Amino acid sequence: MVTVKQIIQFITIVCLSALFQMTAYAHPGHGQTGPTHYVTEPQHAIVMVAALLSIVMITIAVRMFVLPVKRQS
Repeated sequence: MVTVKQIIQFITIVCLSALFQMTAYAHPGHGQTGPTHYVTEPQHAIVMVAALLSIVMITIAVRMFVLPVKRQS
């Protein structure tokens, strides 16, 4: 069984890994094409999808493991 401590450790690792990303670099299109640039460029789209998946995974983990533990006590 997964403990609350293990879930917190996992979430901590995920959050810390976001802080240590590769150095950002500029590419053509910044400030020229408007907000659609951030959705259509793979460099931005991949990061947005990864962030969304991380949020979904954390939400599922909290609902599955943390909330049932709190309800039992």
